[in-house]
Amino acid sequence: MINKVIKLLYWIALLIALAITITIFAPATEHLILWQYVILFSPRYCYVFLCLFLLAMFHKLSRVQRYSLPIFFLVGYFYLDIQINFGEVTLNNENAITLITANIGEGAKQPKIEVLIKFYNPDILLLQESGHISALKVFKEYPFRDCKGNLCFISKYKFTNKEYLDSAMFSGYGKWAAFYEIELNKTKVNIANIHFPSVRKVFNNFNEVNNVHENRIIATGIINEWASTKSNVIIAGDFNMSVSDSLYRQKLSSYKNAISSVGHGFNTTVDYKYRGFSVPGIRVDHILLSKEFNIEKARVLETLGGDHYPVLSKVSFNGH
Repeated sequence: MINKVIKLLYWIALLIALAITITIFAPATEHLILWQYVILFSPRYCYVFLCLFLLAMFHKLSRVQRYSLPIFFLVGYFYLDIQINFGEVTLNNENAITLITANIGEGAKQPKIEVLIKFYNPDILLLQESGHISALKVFKEYPFRDCKGNLCFISKYKFTNKEYLDSAMFSGYGKWAAFYEIELNKTKVNIANIHFPSVRKVFNNFNEVNNVHENRIIATGIINEWASTKSNVIIAGDFNMSVSDSLYRQKLSSYKNAISSVGHGFNTTVDYKYRGFSVPGIRVDHILLSKEFNIEKARVLETLGGDHYPVLSKVSFNGH
């Protein structure tokens, strides 16, 4: 009986590995969109646990099955989005700034936000699902604030707001993007605070997949077009996509991803919660930077009580 179970689990692992490989490495096609969404947004640790179980049953596997296990784990490495980076970058402290982006919806707690600000003392915060949070006393050291449509930009430095994009274009509410220009040491820096359309509709109704995917194509294209005309660009926020998403790879992979560049280990930024249960999800919150920037450090911070985790990065620029 146990041998039959192991054989079944092996074939399940094989099929999942093939599906992951096709999703990550094959070009996106209309016929595979729904399949890609299921693979990209499923809890990824389940696949690794399955591989670990097969490894524990190594002595019961056939020779071919044993030889294929390293391939399963290699696929798992790419699927889990593990960061392994060596060495540190020394920044020009005159130009260095610390950024934090965080989606603070779904139950973020005010005391935890206050601790975050006091402990990390960021220069700029880019917040999503933030409401009227800028009124908190903890932001008294931040004289420059802009909060509209659930997006907040809070800064120690004076900035100019250039434009907002309304979520009504995706049949939503509030704003999904806000663009700013800030001057640091006589250098103009262009910053976008973004919250891309959610994919939740897909898992509530599979018939929505094409509509949701089209909205995400539009949003990604707009941000890429805006950034391509600027220098000293920072794009931060809740992208609702991982680095293995085909849209990310097509439109955004040319920018430096802070966590991908200098992060270490597992860096999931959202938990999947269902009826009181919570499991680690994937990395959908990012800080992207144009080539003019150097990145000293980046990390995913402690939860604020919601389903997303903040992302911090300390960077400097060498552009003009």
